[in-house]
Amino acid sequence: MTLQDITKLAQKGEGLHVEFKKKAAHPEKIVKEIIAMANTDGGYLLLGVDDDGTVSGQRYIEEEVYAMDKAIKELIHPPMVVERNTLAINQKKGVAIYRVLKSKDAPHFTLEEKKRKAYVRVADRSIQASREMWEIMKRKKAQKM
Repeated sequence: MTLQDITKLAQKGEGLHVEFKKKAAHPEKIVKEIIAMANTDGGYLLLGVDDDGTVSGQRYIEEEVYAMDKAIKELIHPPMVVERNTLAINQKKGVAIYRVLKSKDAPHFTLEEKKRKAYVRVADRSIQASREMWEIMKRKKAQKM
């Protein structure tokens, strides 16, 4: 993905398939967005993009990526593969693009307070999946096997 591609995607704003995060200050919260996208219809998480769609980048993007990659690996169950690219926007700042595909292994979840919590994407928000949504995702998974 080029800087022009990222800018075009950011100009469309957040939605069902796109989420912006300025930085990975709380990667344990950001993984919920990735889980929601995988459980719903896939999408992009853009790290280094402001909520208003400004592609401002993030200093030390490598550290942000390290924190996110670690959270994805350790906090998402069952494990999932997320495509990641980084792009320098100048000498000091960069952007990370996480491409999340719709998962065949859904429902994905995170463990919070020893409870499984799955998330789905609704418009531009990620919300906790209801019991009914869990059942629907489990049934779809079982039918594919």
